[in-house]
Amino acid sequence: MLEGDNMYTCSKCQKKVRAEKRACFKRLPRILCFNTMRYTFNMVTMLKEKVNTHFSFPLRLDMSQYMEKNLMGPDKLKDDDEDDKMQILGEYEDNDSYDYELIGVTVHTGTADGGHYYSFIRDRYLFNDAEVKSFDPSQIAQECFGGEMTSKTYDSVTDKFMDFSFEKTNSAYMLFYERCSPRPEDEKKLDLVEQTIDQPKFNFELTKELEEWIWQDNTQFLQDKNILDHTYFG
Repeated sequence: MLEGDNMYTCSKCQKKVRAEKRACFKRLPRILCFNTMRYTFNMVTMLKEKVNTHFSFPLRLDMSQYMEKNLMGPDKLKDDDEDDKMQILGEYEDNDSYDYELIGVTVHTGTADGGHYYSFIRDRYLFNDAEVKSFDPSQIAQECFGGEMTSKTYDSVTDKFMDFSFEKTNSAYMLFYERCSPRPEDEKKLDLVEQTIDQPKFNFELTKELEEWIWQDNTQFLQDKNILDHTYFG
């Protein structure tokens, strides 16, 4: 809220008025990318630091509460130019789905001065350079939320294993969300694909001569492919 000494100067009445300042979306893309901003600059030590505190994020995200249409309402757009207003409302009609699903996470492990990046993909795989292996989505919190973890450490004084807590250095750096339902133009493409699939297959018989020619042509192609391949000369 802009009020008190920080009031807004109205461009129409040229007076100081109370105003609300906020950021919102007019239109959303099919893929949303978020940066978790896990780096900061310490003004006391004058050094870059990585933020390792716990930060959770949902598997499904509802963006409707951040849309201009839902925050302001069409009636509050009446002061806008009429063409702009119709364009804004038209964008909402073409993009009325605000539900998104998490499809990927890029994780950074290390410090603000160096480290390593790897990714988790919705198809339940971990991509870490040359290592690609299956991943259980139920472990997303443990792998990507950061925060503290506890480990057992042997204490020679008490001759016991003690719980030792420390901050994780691995946490999500980039989040990727995809729209759950298809947009109208995508639905048209899906309908076209379905119509193509539903079309009957053509049934015809090859003549003996044509069948022999195709076989010889394919055989010659494979021979030429092997001869011209770089590994053949090796």
